[in-house]
Amino acid sequence: MEAVKVMGTIDERGQLTLNQPLELVENSRVEVIIIKNSLAEEVYQ
Repeated sequence: MEAVKVMGTIDERGQLTLNQPLELVENSRVEVIIIKNSLAEEVYQ
């Protein structure tokens, strides 16, 4: 297993969009862990 850290946003439909493309093998299955930044949410509200 390999870990890759990237930033992204979750839109109003709950869809995750990454800030940049991943350089991984296409059609790979991945596991996603979301770490919510409370400070960022306060700034955008």
